[in-house]
Amino acid sequence: PSLARTFGEFLDEGIIEGSWKEFTIVHYRTLEGLLFE
Repeated sequence: PSLARTFGEFLDEGIIEGSWKEFTIVHYRTLEGLLFE
């Protein structure tokens, strides 16, 4: 739920530029690294 909320906030704030696929790949890996470091 927290991750989905974070993605929703990114969308609402208009931070995402470029394709959604690129966003999910880059930011998912970033979040994964932070969570499972």
